[in-house]
Amino acid sequence: MRMSVDLRDLFLYEGFLYYNPLLLVTMMVWLWGVNLWVFTQANVCYTKIFDLDQNHLTHREIWKV
Repeated sequence: MRMSVDLRDLFLYEGFLYYNPLLLVTMMVWLWGVNLWVFTQANVCYTKIFDLDQNHLTHREIWKV
């Protein structure tokens, strides 16, 4: 049994609406970890630049989430 084209398009559209925010939040957190990893590799002291205290998250802790 095959889906009609209209039903398939509606299914894909609703799936996009439901899962798009989850994908965006996941990508934002992952790219935040990439940003911290690049800072660490380039020996940039981002804790002083962004005025963070000493118990901040590292890229490994962010990627564990």
